[in-house]
Amino acid sequence: LNNAGLTCSSSQAIGAWTFTGPDGTAELISCPAGHQRMSSLSAPPQPHNGQRCKACLSSEYILNPNEDVCKTCPKGLACTGGATYTSRLAGAAWEAQGPNLVLVDCPAGYVVSDGGGNPALQECVMCPAGTQCEGAGCET
Repeated sequence: LNNAGLTCSSSQAIGAWTFTGPDGTAELISCPAGHQRMSSLSAPPQPHNGQRCKACLSSEYILNPNEDVCKTCPKGLACTGGATYTSRLAGAAWEAQGPNLVLVDCPAGYVVSDGGGNPALQECVMCPAGTQCEGAGCET
């Protein structure tokens, strides 16, 4: 990127770049949706050839490509590799909390399962037969 007259294919130099310093060093300043910024010159310092935008997998999500990392899609969601996602259960309520998608409510007959604290395992689970969901648990 710092050599005049040379070009990169779009798969090599995605994102927004700026040239800094007297030597024209390239700095990756932002990545497009669905990509994680792997490094920058400012924090932590990396040479320009160590910087890149990494595409998230379709089984992952990223809410802010310039600050967050690609995260595993929670069990109760269908993700697309970016900030777009769909609940696998109609009526389930999800919200962004910092860099994470968090399950906050389930429809009647279901209860929130936090996956034992593992965000990737969050989902709404059906209350067992003979119980009903009230608040945070299922009761007989």
